[in-house]
Amino acid sequence: MDHSSFSIPYHEQQSFSLRRDLTPKYHSIWHSHQEIELVYVIEGSGTLCIGDRIQTVQPGTMVWIPSSIPHYWLFDEKSDGHDAYPINCIVAHFVSDFGITHLLHAPEFVWLAALIDQRHDGFQAEVGQHCPFNRHLLRALEESGLNRLFEFLKALREIRNVKGSRLLSPSYTPIHLPHDQHRMNAIMEYIRLRFRTDIRLENLAEIAGLTPNSCSRYFKKMTGKTPMQFINELRVSFACQHLIQPNPSLKNICYESGFNNLVSFHKTFKQFKGVTPREFQRVWLQQRNRKRQ
Repeated sequence: MDHSSFSIPYHEQQSFSLRRDLTPKYHSIWHSHQEIELVYVIEGSGTLCIGDRIQTVQPGTMVWIPSSIPHYWLFDEKSDGHDAYPINCIVAHFVSDFGITHLLHAPEFVWLAALIDQRHDGFQAEVGQHCPFNRHLLRALEESGLNRLFEFLKALREIRNVKGSRLLSPSYTPIHLPHDQHRMNAIMEYIRLRFRTDIRLENLAEIAGLTPNSCSRYFKKMTGKTPMQFINELRVSFACQHLIQPNPSLKNICYESGFNNLVSFHKTFKQFKGVTPREFQRVWLQQRNRKRQ
């Protein structure tokens, strides 16, 4: 997919990047980088667009994004207008061998080589508050030098015990078009700002400088989806975030998500999630209650 290719800044005495984000940083840009990205969401919710998939994220979500895979974060705004994007995330970027020649060939790091190979399609999981992964990641954030690296490696090792799901479709292949770096980001920014309104293909085509048919083919080639499939999936993801809030109104969520009527909302929601909005909410509540027990 057309995107911006980032160079992750490193401290001269660090082999990887580890930081805490309290506001989005490089998130609302369709971009990729050589480094593997590991994000743990402590507070905040939103949507992750990665490759040909759209996933919801919430507190407790851990995401592993493989090297060179385009992605785009869209965090939810706060309804009261304050702290427009209230988030608290720990973000790590690292190359597979941490810049240490033959590291992955050492017997002590066979597990790391296997982990990176297993996660080549990306990985998302909901991590419990008391999971050892959290403890080591938070410790790494407070440490420096070798201690920071050791704690981070311990956090990575704990990921082997975390159950989750792959992110990318088996057929997905990233497409890089360095000669056209602005077109896809212009389209994505337009969608980000307006996906809850009536977006027409002609609008996107004008932004892209293409005919409507060419724009549709271009977008599908890059994402594996038509523009409307992508927009509707983004709307469903937005609806999911609001269905798990206390006392949600289906009618309000329907229109706030960008759907014109309840029939269209239910049909599209079931198409992407396999269940109705009410069924989705019921299953989520059951899972939450089990975790609390």
